[in-house]
Amino acid sequence: PNNKARIEAVKRHDVHHIVTGYKADWRGEIEIAGWELSSGCGKYFMAWYFNTGSFFIGLFLFPKALYHAFIEGKSCRNNFYDSIEYDQEILNKILGEIRTQMFFEKTEGKTLLNNLSFVGYFLLSLLHPLFYILLICAIQRIFF
Repeated sequence: PNNKARIEAVKRHDVHHIVTGYKADWRGEIEIAGWELSSGCGKYFMAWYFNTGSFFIGLFLFPKALYHAFIEGKSCRNNFYDSIEYDQEILNKILGEIRTQMFFEKTEGKTLLNNLSFVGYFLLSLLHPLFYILLICAIQRIFF
């Protein structure tokens, strides 16, 4: 459903595609999911929800791209879910200005903590298909 919470998350998500350069195809959606999860989705439950689903799918379709995007997200100092206000002023800025505002100059890279964080999101993403299985079981119990 295209409710208010989803619309607010998608607006920010789409700008993240532009800022990071990840395309709006299967691979790009998986990359942006890894990037957004590692850089943080703040109070946007719908972003957490959809990104964990894409993360799960990405583990099978594009695991290397997912991992690299996740590590890149760790170099982000802030994003549109967190501390950058999504408004007309930011949308009028030059792309380079926004990138400078969002990213550290050097990334931490493949540290033990970043790798453990990736494993943590892997485990969290396993709950996503479990949610659908439980939902199907509940529907069958109610209606059949």
